[in-house]
Amino acid sequence: MFISIILVLISVIVIALGFFVYVLIIKVKLPQGRAIEMIEKGRPKIGRLVACIGDSLTNGNLGVCWVNHLRHEFPNDKFLNEGINGDVVWQVHERLEPILKCHPDVIILMIGSNDAMGSFNKRSGERYKKNNKLPEIPTFDAFKKLLPELIDDSLKFLNLRYVHCRQLESIQVQQ
Repeated sequence: MFISIILVLISVIVIALGFFVYVLIIKVKLPQGRAIEMIEKGRPKIGRLVACIGDSLTNGNLGVCWVNHLRHEFPNDKFLNEGINGDVVWQVHERLEPILKCHPDVIILMIGSNDAMGSFNKRSGERYKKNNKLPEIPTFDAFKKLLPELIDDSLKFLNLRYVHCRQLESIQVQQ
């Protein structure tokens, strides 16, 4: 009986450690098909270039990768996966330039879940600031300020005039 309990405890510890290592490896794994690769190889000659920008929900390594679904659904188009686990809107803004240098025809921006998670309470915000090396703790006010700047910078660089945004009333649709 005692040996059985010890074996079960050891099994639980090994499984927990394995899961922890697995999550750590996935957390730092960058997606395939990033802008940096496109800059090195050159822009494809056919189809549209679609930049999918965001956090782990875009990256897709912690769940279903919707970018891969789009790649399958639209095989003549090229999709950049610029989803980085744990990113907040400030980090996306900081890494925007190489993405825009690829001159995408379409940008799909899905960001904000980590900003929300970091703004729930002070401890959570401090953890995000430390782990992501942020200049300040993520807040909803910072998100509301930085998201329109991110969109404006994208529009200016690409010389676009239209943006569709849901969930944030302060962003206006320009036609």
